[in-house]
Amino acid sequence: MWFEELSIFTTSSIGWESPCKPLTYIDFLAKGEHTICDVDHWKCLFEEIGEGSKKFWDEVYRIGEMHRDEYADKGLKSVGDILEYVEKTNWYRLSIDSENSFTLILTVPQSRRFVRTFFEGLFRPLQNVDITDTYGKIRINIR
Repeated sequence: MWFEELSIFTTSSIGWESPCKPLTYIDFLAKGEHTICDVDHWKCLFEEIGEGSKKFWDEVYRIGEMHRDEYADKGLKSVGDILEYVEKTNWYRLSIDSENSFTLILTVPQSRRFVRTFFEGLFRPLQNVDITDTYGKIRINIR
């Protein structure tokens, strides 16, 4: 069949292999574990949540921790591989500044705390990862 000839992996601009875009979308959606959300709905949700409760933010952090194992099972182990994979959710556009420095340009600036908290949970065991943010961007640096 035509799809058997597709390579599952492509090489990124800095040399690592990551799932290609169409197959990543299939991976996100095929099992029914993810949804498609219009950017206007995404913005609306964060405007409504506002500061949110401690329970909400703790849960976002915990979900980040749980995704660490899921991504490892997919063979995504490096920070760059994970950021490229999650970029397909359209939470942000990834700018690779160097092999150890990444900028996430947020699709919806109001999602900043959500995206940052998720990645703080995800990258918690990595003591060499720094996450900082401004209004519309999140910077992730590996020391």
